[in-house]
Amino acid sequence: MKKSFISTVLLLLLVLVSSGLSAQAEKNQTKSQRKLEKERLKHEQATKDSMQQLVYTQLLTSKYYMIGINHVMADAYQASAGRQGVENTTLSSMTNFIYVIGDSVILQVASPAYVGSNGVGGFTMKGIIQDYRFKPPKSSDKPTYISFKVKSHYGVETLMVNITIFSEGRAEVSFGSSGYNLQGNLLDPDDTKFIIGSDLREHKH
Repeated sequence: MKKSFISTVLLLLLVLVSSGLSAQAEKNQTKSQRKLEKERLKHEQATKDSMQQLVYTQLLTSKYYMIGINHVMADAYQASAGRQGVENTTLSSMTNFIYVIGDSVILQVASPAYVGSNGVGGFTMKGIIQDYRFKPPKSSDKPTYISFKVKSHYGVETLMVNITIFSEGRAEVSFGSSGYNLQGNLLDPDDTKFIIGSDLREHKH
């Protein structure tokens, strides 16, 4: 009887130890699987980002791209000057954009709440690019800097444009010393829906 009891206890201990080892092995395997899955997803994201960065680079170096503007913010000076209405405004990139086509460019800003001269609620300027400067990123996680002057087709005025494009395609734009910071995204014109208004000055020439 004593022998039988001892055998039962030993068997029970063996079962418990085996179960513990099995559970630990399963836990280690699950942890290893999670690590492998995390590394796989990280690699896939890195590959995706690299391919997207290549697309962005091709658009910028070919000088055929759009900056779709979807947000405008006034700097501290403009806000203090009482221009609170545009301090933080959401826009539609369908009618607000910078469209670069080689050495030509179309600048357009519009809002449904504004009756503008271009037929889509704003202002459209068509011009020639001068003094185009392109500064590529120093590494994949650094921004691209672009600046150029726009000379209107129909006047003598020029406008300075500064663009910063971040690695994920997000863009920030400023026009001269206007005090407004426009935010948007780098876009491929062939894959983008947009409406170009009229530059009324072209009808005067």
